[in-house]
Amino acid sequence: MGKKTLGLKLLELRQQHNLTQKQLCESLNLGRSTYSYFETGSRTPDIDALLLIARYYNITIEELVPSSNLKSYSTTQQSNDHLLDIQIVHH
Repeated sequence: MGKKTLGLKLLELRQQHNLTQKQLCESLNLGRSTYSYFETGSRTPDIDALLLIARYYNITIEELVPSSNLKSYSTTQQSNDHLLDIQIVHH
């Protein structure tokens, strides 16, 4: 079996947590259509969105992004400081 794409990983995580796109997007404060594009691979989330999603699922970005895609993301931002500013609402 081939490597998972980011979109497939996002879909699987959401389904494993029994969430609809609407529920997840309300918790993350993301637009549902934007998130839908992430799952279908039509758009790639920026580093801020990746941090938000990874934090929601309590995983690292490395666990979220397939290793073949990880090189395309810049992690030069001060991630630890940024994570403290992220507020997630669980319903």
